[in-house]
Amino acid sequence: MKKIVFRHPFLTISLILLFIYGLGQYLGAHALEYFFLQEQMAELAPQLSHIASDLESGSDKPIQRKSFIIKAYDLNDNEIDSIEKNCDLLMNFSDVDIKRGLEPFFAPVLAGGEVAEIRKISGVPSKSIIVGRPLVQDGQVIGSLFLMKPASDFASAQDGFYLVYLLSSLVGSLIILLVMVLYIREARVLEQTRKDYIANISHELRNPITTISGLSETLCDEMVNDADKKRQYYHTIYRESRRLGTLIADMLELSGLQSGKTVFERKMFCGAVMINELENKFTALAEDMGINFEVTPAARNLPDLYSNEARISQVINILLDNAFKFCGEEGYVKLDAQVKDKWIAIAIENSGAVIQAEEIPFVFDRFYRSETVWDKKGSGLGLAIAQELVKNLEERIWVTSESSQGTRFAFTVKKADDRFFSNLRHI
Repeated sequence: MKKIVFRHPFLTISLILLFIYGLGQYLGAHALEYFFLQEQMAELAPQLSHIASDLESGSDKPIQRKSFIIKAYDLNDNEIDSIEKNCDLLMNFSDVDIKRGLEPFFAPVLAGGEVAEIRKISGVPSKSIIVGRPLVQDGQVIGSLFLMKPASDFASAQDGFYLVYLLSSLVGSLIILLVMVLYIREARVLEQTRKDYIANISHELRNPITTISGLSETLCDEMVNDADKKRQYYHTIYRESRRLGTLIADMLELSGLQSGKTVFERKMFCGAVMINELENKFTALAEDMGINFEVTPAARNLPDLYSNEARISQVINILLDNAFKFCGEEGYVKLDAQVKDKWIAIAIENSGAVIQAEEIPFVFDRFYRSETVWDKKGSGLGLAIAQELVKNLEERIWVTSESSQGTRFAFTVKKADDRFFSNLRHI
């Protein structure tokens, strides 16, 4: 049973909704009948009491009927004849039909109880309201008195209730159906994403493992005797091992970030000092790669920021690594910034292949690579990690790419409020 519930949640939801619908209809119909009877009892009780008083007193005066039928029976279930017979309501059915319909109520009424019910009586075209009470004389029950009238008002109210309930149920069902369709569609997308993620992980892990396994087997079989060749194999194994370790570390970090359980401490730090450290690091790399690396004055003179310095530095490192990797030969990388009133946009721009407009929505996806850069090495998780870091810091990140201006990744960082933090320094 549990397997069915977990494997087919929509079937379970449908059954629950069907049960709720049936229960609501059942309870609603009974509530409607209860309140309708209460209203009818309040209306008929005075007339029933007046007729009962006449019968209990032994009056010979005939009791007139109006818009309802009155029946009285003695202890032997014989009809008391002191009630007028001429009633339009009796034209379509006989006294026998009435008595047969009232017989289930004789015992409880003669036992001293009262009855009020809406029931279909054989021979009567529609349901009838039946109200009954005992006839009492000198403290003893001497018979039973019943008042009947057509339940046409109740039938109309009941039809209205079912119509409204049906319409509201249809609207609710359509809304639920729409939500379920959207949920199913989203579930399919998530399932496909999960499958793609597993396939990508398998592919990314397989490459370094295959290289390490193949070279290790060759070395173990002593099939390579040349010392330089062996050194090359060892370096390749070491490099692929590092790559494998980086990939696993990136996957673990991304998983932790996406779990929503990671909390970053934010505080004021000097943006200019952070940029200076990054400039020193990547200037040396740019010289080795023959790339023109520029840090603009706006970036070099950043004001104090309010965020997590280590994580902001990590985001810039990821974006700069990505920019250096894809800028092309003799290209350029520029670290820039735009200072606003409340926040700063840090941007990394580079030359190289343009990201097509249809690819931009997928740039931050795990393992996504543009078709023009499949030959580049990397885990394919850097931009996904950068996006999750920025999201956890409650900031924004975006990308633009044009042939005339290059590719530009930018993200926001909040400025430190000088007045607020100056007060903190004096505490």
